[in-house]
Amino acid sequence: NVQDPGDEPETYISNEQFFEGIEARARHYGHLIGTTYGEPFKYYNGPVPISSFDGLFETDPMR
Repeated sequence: NVQDPGDEPETYISNEQFFEGIEARARHYGHLIGTTYGEPFKYYNGPVPISSFDGLFETDPMR
């Protein structure tokens, strides 16, 4: 967020509620895996906490 946007028009992403929504979503997904923040990159039979993104780019996904 810019402290003094001047004459810039307000947009969807410059609105304060947009950032609050992003934080709320991250907190929700973090809560599901026992952390403060989370991001639902891959969802297979429930949330899975990961510490590396390497497994997200497999060419032969589990079925």
